[in-house]
Amino acid sequence: MTIFDKFHKKESSSNNNEHELSAFSDIQPIGSTRYSNEELKFRKGVPEDFAVNEISEGSIRDEDDGSSSGSSEIKSEEFEEHTTQRGLSSRHIQLIALGGGIGTGLFVGSGAALAKCGPAPLLISYLVISIFVWFVMNELGEMVTFIPSAGKSTMYALCERYTGNKSLAFAAGLNLFYAQILLAPAEISAAAFVIKYWTDLNVAIWISIYWVSIVGLNFLAVKFFGEVEFWIASIKVLCIIGLIIVGIVIFFGGAPASNGVLGFHYWNNPGAFALHLDSHHVNTSRFLDVITAIVKSAFAFILSPELITSCASEARDPRVTLPKATDRFIYRLITFYILGVIVIGCIVGYNDPRLMSAISDGSSGAAASPFVIGIQNAELCIQWP
Repeated sequence: MTIFDKFHKKESSSNNNEHELSAFSDIQPIGSTRYSNEELKFRKGVPEDFAVNEISEGSIRDEDDGSSSGSSEIKSEEFEEHTTQRGLSSRHIQLIALGGGIGTGLFVGSGAALAKCGPAPLLISYLVISIFVWFVMNELGEMVTFIPSAGKSTMYALCERYTGNKSLAFAAGLNLFYAQILLAPAEISAAAFVIKYWTDLNVAIWISIYWVSIVGLNFLAVKFFGEVEFWIASIKVLCIIGLIIVGIVIFFGGAPASNGVLGFHYWNNPGAFALHLDSHHVNTSRFLDVITAIVKSAFAFILSPELITSCASEARDPRVTLPKATDRFIYRLITFYILGVIVIGCIVGYNDPRLMSAISDGSSGAAASPFVIGIQNAELCIQWP
C-alpha cells in the first residue's frame, strides 16, 4: 500500500463523517459551481469528508432517512471569482514537472560541476539530491492530495492551511515568485546561447521569441496550456533520451574516433575525483569535492518538486491525478538525471581542454555542455539542419 492509497478509501461510518466534517468546515470546494446533494457527500477526486464553507448548515443529505434538510446551492458568484479551471490531466502534470526539471542545469550546468569536482562527485551529488527530492515529492504529493485547494496559489494555500499563518504563507509565496523571476530569464538566456552555437542569428531574436511564446502560452486556457507544455516537454525528454543513447554508443566504442571500448576510461585517467581543494589530503579533498558538487548541481533540481503542487489547483480529479503524477515523475526524473550524469562522466574527462576553456571563458551555451563536448571528441557531426 502506497502513502496515497488511504486517500482512495471511502469512510463507512456516518459518525466519523460528521466529526471530520466539523474539522474541515472551512475548506474551499473544488470542481463546478453547483453540486447535487450526493455530489456534496462524495465527488470523484474529492474526499468524502470535505466540507464547504459556503454551504449552509444541514445542507448535507441525511443518509438514514434520505431527506435533505437544506439547500446545497453554493454562492456561485463568489465561488466563480476565486476558483481556477481544472483542465490538467495526469500526463500534463507529469510532463510539465519533468520538462521543468530537465533543462540547462543538466544540459549545460553539469559541465561546471564535472570540471571542478570530477565524475564521481557529480554522480554522488545527483544521487544525494535525488533522495531529498524523493522525500519532498512524496510529502508535497500527500499534502496536495489530501487538501487540493482551488482558486489560490498552491504554495500560499498549503502554507496557510498547515501553519494557519497568513504572513508566513505570503512570505512563502513571495519567495517562490522571487525564485521564478530570477530563474526564467536565466533559462531563456541559456537557451538562446545554446541555439546560437549552431546559427549566427542575434541572441536577442531568440530571447524575444521565447518571451513572446511564454507570455502567449500563459494567456491560453489551462487545458490548451497543458497540451502545449506536454508536447514541448516531450521534445526535451526525447532530447535527453537521444543524448543518453549517443553516450552509450560512445561508451562501447561506436564513434568514428574510437579505438575500442571507451568504458570508464576517464574515471581512471585523469581520475574520478578532481581533488581541486587539497591534493595533499586525499580523503578530505574527495569529501570537499562531493560537497562542492552538491552545491553546483542543486540548480538542476530547482523548483522541480514544486511544479507538481503548483498544478494541483488546476488538476482534474486531483485525488486520482496527483498521486499518479507524483510517483511517475520521481522515477522518471531520477532515471534521466542519474543516467545522464553517468554518460557525462564516461564521455568527457574533467580536465578536457574544450570543457576547461568554455568554463574559463564563462560560456553558458552549448560550447560548455559536456554532452556537446563529448560528441565533438568522438568526431560525430553536429550541424544546424
